[in-house]
Formats: sequence, structure tokens, C-alpha cells
Amino acid sequence: MVSLNEVIAEAKEQDHISVVEIYDIALRTGMLYICNTDKDIEFEGHKYVSIPIEREEISQSTDNIDGSMKITMSDANTEQLRFIIAGFEFRGCQVRVRQILYPESVSDNLIYRDVFYGYIDNPAYENGEFSCTLRSRIHKVTVPRRTYQSMCNCKFGDSICQMDTSKQIGRIISVLDDNKIIIDITKDNDYWNNGIIIVEGESRMIQKSTGSTIVTFYPFFASIIGGQRYSIQRGCDKTAETCTKYNNLERFAGFPSIPFEDIYR
Repeated sequence: MVSLNEVIAEAKEQDHISVVEIYDIALRTGMLYICNTDKDIEFEGHKYVSIPIEREEISQSTDNIDGSMKITMSDANTEQLRFIIAGFEFRGCQVRVRQILYPESVSDNLIYRDVFYGYIDNPAYENGEFSCTLRSRIHKVTVPRRTYQSMCNCKFGDSICQMDTSKQIGRIISVLDDNKIIIDITKDNDYWNNGIIIVEGESRMIQKSTGSTIVTFYPFFASIIGGQRYSIQRGCDKTAETCTKYNNLERFAGFPSIPFEDIYR
């Protein structure tokens, strides 16, 4: 695609060049190609049938970021309106609207600009005019939903993070304090930091781990004794520094470049 922003101004000053809108409509039975010119044109190997088309400006607002617009087709002959006359269901059909330079784009198919992409809604035919609303499909595109924050948006070990939670089950060896216990699994220091340990259905985040000793941020409400079963898994503090430590920075889902507020006194 070639941007038309620079050449449209020049085209308007030349009588033999005009900006033309073309419509690619994906019907359930095939494609329909139409254009708002006084004669049929060829573009990208397709014949675009000339139909008088009037469209409104694309409506957008902060509450309606996807956009929509209304188009009206009139004064078309029987052949051009055969789909409408046959009672064809246009609702939901995809439409792509582009602008081209005529006749330059006929010989160079890269000269065009996308104007709108969406689907047909509220089709109507009355007094020889076919009208409908085109609604954008942007809001239907599936994208990662991330909060604009410096911390990672992922859950540790999810499909984006892809870290191994190393979830394990064991038995408590002894209890040193309300928030300090010894388990039957020994790992490197800080291996379980920011992870989760669950004992008798009560979960606590791990503040620090040293070998087989686990220290939680808060004590357990219930009395913990040796021999009780537990489950434990790794976690993170959702910072880029920890992600770097885990050699997983390429999957970090935060925005570490967000500027912080500085207070000067």
C-alpha cells in the first residue's frame, strides 16, 4: 500500500486524476465489487461496477472508538440491484472501503488507502435506494488486555509468561514460628521467593526461602504442626528485574519505561 496523503493534494490540481472510493463486499455467495464512479473500472484484476454511492463521515467518539458510517446507493439498474431484489441478506457481510487514484491506480495497484473495514448492519431498501450502516470490526479483534503499568500484567506461569511454577506437594518437617516453617524439600536460596504455600487450605505468599526454610509475609491463622501436608509453587514480584533474573524478560508484560512522578521541594 502506498500512502495517498502526499499525492491527493497534487491529484486535486490535475483534471485528469480523481480520488475514487471502491467497495469490496464479501457476500455469502461470493464477492461484489462496486465503485462510486461514472463508469466501471478495473483494479487488482477485478471489475468494479459503477453505482452512485453516497456515504456519511465516519462517526467516532471517546465512547465509540470503533466507528461507523452510513452509505446509500441509488439510481442503480436491475442488474446492479439483483441481490437486493432477490431479498439477499446483507446483514453481517464484510465490507472493505478504499480510496484509489484514477487512473493511476489502475496501472499501479499499490496506490490506494484503506478508509474503513467492517460489516453491514441495518440494511434497508426504499424508493429505489439501498441504505445500510457499516460498523467497524476493530472492537471484535482479540488483543491482550494489559493495564498500562510498570508491573507485569501476567500471572506467573500463564500462557504468556510460560515460566514453570514447579508446583510440589510435601509434608512440613517442623514449625519455627507462626510464619516460619521447615519443609521436606530443599532448594537454592530465594527459589520460592514470592511464591505461594498452602497448608490446610490456607495460603500465604512466601517472603523468603533459604534451603528448606520458608518464611511467609504473614502468619497462618490456624496452628501449623509438623507432619501436615502442604503444596508450594514459585512466583514473582512482577518486576522487570525479577523477570531478568529468571531469564524471561522477553515475555515481560509490563511497561517499565513509564515515568515516575518526581517531587521537588
